[in-house]
Amino acid sequence: MIKIALFLPNATPFYVTLFFSIKKALEAHGFHVMGWPGLLVGDALLEFCRQGQPDIIMEMNRTRDEIPELPKHIIHIAWIVDNLGKKINTFSGSELTYLFWYNWMKSCPSSSSRIVDWLPPGFDQDIYFPEAENFLSDISFIGHISFPWTIEEKNKI
Repeated sequence: MIKIALFLPNATPFYVTLFFSIKKALEAHGFHVMGWPGLLVGDALLEFCRQGQPDIIMEMNRTRDEIPELPKHIIHIAWIVDNLGKKINTFSGSELTYLFWYNWMKSCPSSSSRIVDWLPPGFDQDIYFPEAENFLSDISFIGHISFPWTIEEKNKI
């Protein structure tokens, strides 16, 4: 069984819910999933790899280039959901890079050393399930507005 270590940025209610949704989806496909909402660095990451012996590490908003201590035999998957003010084409080093926004793919193409693909957030069928309905509007906004916010934007009601 392939072992995937899953790490999300931190232990907020949003990331905890998302962590368990992704874990559930990966386990439904036969993977053994370990990890938690929180990123490891340095000796803590090395010790986790020594003890857990993951085949793959999947992390949100961090690429292999940002963790040079990660052993080379472990496949790294980066899921870039928030570019954190960086240019999309600067995310590199991971064997597989998933992008949250489909249109980011033109700025970060696949190459011989990495695969880039789109991964939207609909992992858990208990949470994300499309249903046919009569909608009251032709458009809706679901999500968040990315940083950086100006003081004026933050003070809007």
